[in-house]
Amino acid sequence: MMKKSEFPLYEVHMQQHLFFKQKLDEFKQALEYKNEIVDEQMLNFLRKWFVVHISEQDKQYADYIKLRRKK
Repeated sequence: MMKKSEFPLYEVHMQQHLFFKQKLDEFKQALEYKNEIVDEQMLNFLRKWFVVHISEQDKQYADYIKLRRKK
């Protein structure tokens, strides 16, 4: 939808999602090696990601769509 709507920050947004996926892969690998501190690290990362990414980055897209609808 972002690409179709020509969202100017599409590439940046997709890079953030790629980073998110890479971090999840790292956490998965750490869990497979029984890393005992990974649970807390993963929870902290996920909390921050969901709060910051959704409240800031996803909001930028929502604001962009609202502006386009007004035109």
